[in-house]
This record gives sequence, structure tokens and C-alpha cells, in this order.
Amino acid sequence: MKRGLLISVTGLGIVLVNLLVGLIYPTYNVFNNILVSFSILSTTIMFYLIFSHHKVTTFPFALAVIFGLSGLAKLGLSIISGDHWRNNMLVLLIMVITVVEATIIMLIYVFWKNRKKLNGNHK
Repeated sequence: MKRGLLISVTGLGIVLVNLLVGLIYPTYNVFNNILVSFSILSTTIMFYLIFSHHKVTTFPFALAVIFGLSGLAKLGLSIISGDHWRNNMLVLLIMVITVVEATIIMLIYVFWKNRKKLNGNHK
């Protein structure tokens, strides 16, 4: 529980710093600020899901590396992205990365639940 709280507070702190930077520097585009905040929040949620669940302990370090690298990729793409939604392949790529991350988390939890049922543990 402490790890999940630490991850949540850290992620929210980084988002607040990002929002403050957006307020201080007028050249920091609002669209990019929103994309960076989204990228940070989605990565924080993935880390929270990995480290807050005590039952799934098989490979959290590998997932942390994968989600950390994909989070950095989303962050970089958010910063260099254009300031519009239409015809913006970088925004589409950020969304695809996020959907892939969410799918991986869901597949892990489904696999864990099915494995738990097969082993006879119904708790």
C-alpha cells in the first residue's frame, strides 16, 4: 500500500510541476501541456497498478522497465507534438502506446485470475 501511495503522490507532483511550468512559460503550448500531463498520469496509473497489487509479484521489475520506457516515449512525443488534434500522428501514437499498456495490464490480471482458479485458490 505504501508503494502505491508513493507512486501516486510522485506522479501527481510531477503533473503539478508540469502545470506550473505551463503557467510560468507562455511559450509552452497548452495542447502540449495537456498531452504531457496525460502521459505522466497514464504512466503513473500503470506503475500504480503494477506495484500496488501484492498478489502479482512475478515480474513487476520487467513491467516497470517496459512502462517506464514507454512513458518516456510518450513524454517525448507529447513535447514535440504539434499543437492540434487533427492529422497528428504523434497524438495517435501516444494513444496507441497507452492502449497497449492498458491491454498488457488487463491481460496480466486475467491470466492471474485464471491461474488462480486453475490452482484451486478462490480467494
